Amino acid sequence: MASAVLGNPFTSKSPFTGISKACNSLADTYTDSVFFPSSAVYEDIRQDYWSNSSILSPACIFTPASAKEVSAAVKTFRRFNAPFAVRGQGGMPITGYANINSTGALISLNKIKAVSISDDKSMVSIGAGNDWDAVYGFLQPYNLTTVGARLGLVGVSGHVLGGGMTFMSNELGFSSTSVVEYECILADGSIVIATQTSYPDLYWSLKSGGNSFALVTTFRMLTYPTGTIYAGVGTYTGTQRAAWITSVYSQAVHGDADTRGGVEATATWNPAANPDFSYTSYLFYGGDDSTPDVLQNWTGGALLEPTNGANPLQRTTVFDFSRSLYGGVPVNLGSRTRFSVVSVKAVSRDALQLVHDDLFAAARSRLTGLAGISVGLVALPVGRRFVEASKANGGNPMGLDAAEGPFIWCIQTYNWLEAKDDVVIDEFSKTWGEQIAAQLEAKGWKDEFVYLNDADRWQNVFASFGADNLQKMKNIRHQYDPDMVFTRLMPGGWKVAHA
Repeated sequence: MASAVLGNPFTSKSPFTGISKACNSLADTYTDSVFFPSSAVYEDIRQDYWSNSSILSPACIFTPASAKEVSAAVKTFRRFNAPFAVRGQGGMPITGYANINSTGALISLNKIKAVSISDDKSMVSIGAGNDWDAVYGFLQPYNLTTVGARLGLVGVSGHVLGGGMTFMSNELGFSSTSVVEYECILADGSIVIATQTSYPDLYWSLKSGGNSFALVTTFRMLTYPTGTIYAGVGTYTGTQRAAWITSVYSQAVHGDADTRGGVEATATWNPAANPDFSYTSYLFYGGDDSTPDVLQNWTGGALLEPTNGANPLQRTTVFDFSRSLYGGVPVNLGSRTRFSVVSVKAVSRDALQLVHDDLFAAARSRLTGLAGISVGLVALPVGRRFVEASKANGGNPMGLDAAEGPFIWCIQTYNWLEAKDDVVIDEFSKTWGEQIAAQLEAKGWKDEFVYLNDADRWQNVFASFGADNLQKMKNIRHQYDPDMVFTRLMPGGWKVAHA
């Protein structure tokens, strides 16, 4: 058993008898795949998270290499009534949502990284431990891509199980819209393939239902020809606030005119670097045009003027652009991170201006002085055609109504350095989030939807999907996990049962 049990901290007197027995049982069978706190491998995995707020100290770490081994872990934790967490790439920043402390074990999917293409090249199978960089890189020689995250460093599992926003969403919907099959581990340890015709209720739930239903080990997704694309990053001075707000609003309202365009726009307050604001945009166009009309507000000559005076759009590939946004090297921010989100109906430019101005005024008033603080507002235009496209392949539980659109999803991002300030960010995120929601509601500008992948722990994600969809999800969860293994023993994440 060598390295796997070296330094095993558990004895018969351990207060965590369930978890100690579970870890030791797995170590007996999977000698080279179970790691305890004295192991260097344990420490490497424990700290391999995007945000320092996710770093905890589980009792042991299990690194399964197949669906069969994940199944064995679920059976083991269930048998010993032992808590556990699961991580794919470690991008979730909320403490305890993709990790666990010493009362439980961590299943790290970092070995489940197979990527393969079907004989007819129409589908790609993706192991749950992959990031999108690996997927895009695999598909590029075939001149194909799939509907994944904007940044290549984002993990596949969490992204898809939360729905998944992409640059191609206006044309192809959420990432989960393109999932054809989920290879799943159920709460009893059985391995099933969920599709539109086999376990169709489970398949539907996994389109944005998070981790309440099953553990997914492989995603099989549709592929699409890449063709020529133009993409780039626009940067703008803090004096262009009004033009930035107008450009986001206009993109939401008029972006449906050409669904090949995609924009992620960010406003940032970073007092250590710049007491004023800075503005950026990630721009994408899925066609052979360096000056598409749908992106004209961002590229110069219309509303916003890039700081270098040049059109940011350059000919590239999905793989190269998604990698360029983070440098192609795995990133640990070295700081602590949190998101929250509010959905705005794009019926008035003033709605986005209210969110923008109120957020940064409150942040300056209440967060100035926190070590390493920076606050961002990421604005994601969501058009009606995006919502309609997401109804393909069986739809999803999110309950979005194109007739209520277009929308702007306003994501608040918080970065800070010290753990002692977690409570400050927790309080600010919740109180400001509730306060701005009330203001938007009073003006008729608020949409109820809460996007899982950018939500904070205090937000009731699944209730925002609508009463009928929530009840359907609760029934499906009970059908597949009546003992609440993925709720009670795996506490991390938003849970359908708690909505």
